[in-house]
Amino acid sequence: DNAAIDASRALPAIWEDLDGFTQDFADLREAALALQEVAGQGLDAMRPAIGPVGQACQACHEAYREPDS
Repeated sequence: DNAAIDASRALPAIWEDLDGFTQDFADLREAALALQEVAGQGLDAMRPAIGPVGQACQACHEAYREPDS
């Protein structure tokens, strides 16, 4: 079923800049792993690690995802 593919907001830029997309995904993975390392240590320990996760998400979405209508 192609309904999920048709409903995707992914831009063709993913395929046109696969190296950049791959790097952005690696950045997200790195940020998520850093957050995982401090998970369970309290909010003060997690705060510095939360920002990089959000920044990694935002960077990828801005470059490779169609905005909301």
